[in-house]
Amino acid sequence: MRAELEGPDKGVVSAFFNNTYVLIALLALLIAGGFWWFRGREPAAEERFNRAAALLEKDPGPDWLRARDDLKILLENDPDAWHERVDPLLQKIELYLLTRSVRGGRGAERELAKSEAERLLQLGLHYRQIGDLARAERTLAALHALLAGDNSQAKLDELATRALEDVRGELGRGDDRGNLIKGALERAAGKTGDGDVAQAREIWHGIIELYGDDPNAAEFVKQAHEGLEKYRDEK
Repeated sequence: MRAELEGPDKGVVSAFFNNTYVLIALLALLIAGGFWWFRGREPAAEERFNRAAALLEKDPGPDWLRARDDLKILLENDPDAWHERVDPLLQKIELYLLTRSVRGGRGAERELAKSEAERLLQLGLHYRQIGDLARAERTLAALHALLAGDNSQAKLDELATRALEDVRGELGRGDDRGNLIKGALERAAGKTGDGDVAQAREIWHGIIELYGDDPNAAEFVKQAHEGLEKYRDEK
């Protein structure tokens, strides 16, 4: 190229571009233009938030990590404007990551807790993961009581509180546990009507064994104890 520029037929244009300062200026313009072009393609803050919120509507997975990146950018750019809306979503993602580390499933290594408080939080999340919502609620409620007011544990307390709210929400909506126990009690009553008290006693013992420590199933457990007491001497 330089040979062409320095050739005998060099014109005005060639002479113009064969100038170091001109080339430097053009390079600077190219960089500036590229910067503004890419910046113009960046989504607006509200669009970024909506995109992250939509990703969090999906099942937990890699999309949640993409959502976390968008949310962190919003906080970095304008924490005062986005703190209230973004923090609950980041807590949701953090709980997912903690649950994934406890589970040690595909794509995640089982991680040891960094502190006793984190261990208890992981324990509560584990109980929730396996469906033992009553034990999860007790563990998380006790942890929240321990951490409340401890500024050094504020983040873990926020996570424990969020997890506790989620668990209580699931308990409030109800699951098929109540239907399962009710059905078992009805079958036990049917068995006693058919004279098969032994089978009814097995059902009542099963209810007590599985749900004896669950305060949310206390009424069902009471009925099981009453059944055992009523037919205590019958075979």
